[in-house]
Amino acid sequence: MPPKSFNNNNNKSRSRGGPHAAGKPTGASDAPSNARPKRPVAAKIKAGTSMRKSVTQLRSEIRGLERLLNKKRDTLNAQARSDMERKLAALKFQLDRTQTLQRDAAKVEKFEAMYRAVKFVERVKATRTVRKLQRKLEAGEEVQQKLNDAMLDVCYVMHFPPATKYYALYKTPEGKEAEMARDEIRDQIRSLVESGAIDKEATVARCLGLDEDGTREKKKTKRKGLTEEEVRHKALGNMLRGVKVEKKGAAGVDETIESEAKPINDDFFMADDSSDDDDESDGEEEAVPAARGKKKAAAASSASSSDTSSSDGSDSDDDMSE
Repeated sequence: MPPKSFNNNNNKSRSRGGPHAAGKPTGASDAPSNARPKRPVAAKIKAGTSMRKSVTQLRSEIRGLERLLNKKRDTLNAQARSDMERKLAALKFQLDRTQTLQRDAAKVEKFEAMYRAVKFVERVKATRTVRKLQRKLEAGEEVQQKLNDAMLDVCYVMHFPPATKYYALYKTPEGKEAEMARDEIRDQIRSLVESGAIDKEATVARCLGLDEDGTREKKKTKRKGLTEEEVRHKALGNMLRGVKVEKKGAAGVDETIESEAKPINDDFFMADDSSDDDDESDGEEEAVPAARGKKKAAAASSASSSDTSSSDGSDSDDDMSE
């Protein structure tokens, strides 16, 4: 028989990665030594703005539109070519703004926090001016040029360069340099509006709170809206309790509420309720005369006792006088 080896356990422990196995030193990371460092996180674009697309998506759309425009430039009519050029200018403007938001994230955040209140006040003023001039224009007054200037002011506030110090519109500039810088940026925004990079009507409609069809959109509350079934149950509960509530909502919901409420006023339920009420009322009517009779008997007995006591008193007085 071959001699037994007494180092089997040690060999197994070494081969299986035991405590004496020749492996990586303790505390070493599992990541390879030549791993790339993580990229810095770019500034997040807020939801609700028009620049939600990434830089890659915008670049691909711009390339595709440029190729299509170069390929069909001769075959397209003037209106279609103008629309495509305006769309291309808008995409390039979005790309430039998105790159600025990502590249100068710290500066953008700083200026946004610094001039948020000023921008809000000026946006409200410009929006009110637009609304007043629109009413005057509907009344027949010639205020189209003033309306265009007011709409340009709204675009100035909404599309001001994000990484630049804000120059107020309705405030006297601090000096000639500030006034020149404000006028220069306003001229740039006017040229962007004329080229189609900025949609003036859409910007003003968004500030006025209008939908695409021009109607005023409803304000959204923090509380979630009720479902159709919850509306029905609530209306039925109010009806049973006798609470009068004005119904607001779709006509279909109101009709279903009325149809479900009809069985409550059915003759079958009314007959049972009336019979129960009659039984209860009969019992009450029988109990009331009995109580009245008891009260009358008690009053009569008390009166008779008082008469007897008074007569006894008079007899005793007569005896004393005698």
